Amino acid sequence: MANFYSPRLGNLLRFIIDTGNNQIRMPANKVKNRSKNATLSLSKKTRLPMVKPHPTRFPEIENEGVDFGILLSLSGFSTRLAWILGRTLLDEAIAEPGVTPQRFSLLEVIGCNPGLTQKALADALGISGPAASVMIDFWTKKGYAERRTVNADRRSFGIFLTKEGETGLAELRDRVLAADAALTANLTADEIRQFRSLLAKLHYQSRLAP
Repeated sequence: MANFYSPRLGNLLRFIIDTGNNQIRMPANKVKNRSKNATLSLSKKTRLPMVKPHPTRFPEIENEGVDFGILLSLSGFSTRLAWILGRTLLDEAIAEPGVTPQRFSLLEVIGCNPGLTQKALADALGISGPAASVMIDFWTKKGYAERRTVNADRRSFGIFLTKEGETGLAELRDRVLAADAALTANLTADEIRQFRSLLAKLHYQSRLAP
């Protein structure tokens, strides 16, 4: 089993769970005799390194000298804490220079949709064309992706994975899935489904906003 130990990550996770249950409580390290260990279990298949969060990346919700006002009751603030936790776990899991969550997302979409154009990839991920081009260049230089002409139009290129890219993507998927399992380790299967459903509902609502 792989264990994570980080008091600050533990505080964030407990805070997110507490606010999700409408229970605004003080972080665990303020409560007497609480355990300092936050242990997240993963499968034996993928072992991740200990999370070593950068001290400036996490809001200090355990700081007794700071009054956070209404922040601790805001859904957006709780969502941000969850995002920080998820991003930290993901960065630690991927652990490859230059491979960011966004670049992984692009590689995953390429792998699932061989031949999409740069514009189609940019539209699918909600990023600009130049940003998509930079990410595609990264994967082509790494040997994971390649541009090929599609149909008879030599001005149009589809993006495909190479054999090396297929292998690399499979390995990255295992790491990303392990990090996601760590993020939701304290939730039941039903809670995870509900959590994702609510996030999807918020996303859909934002798409309808004028």
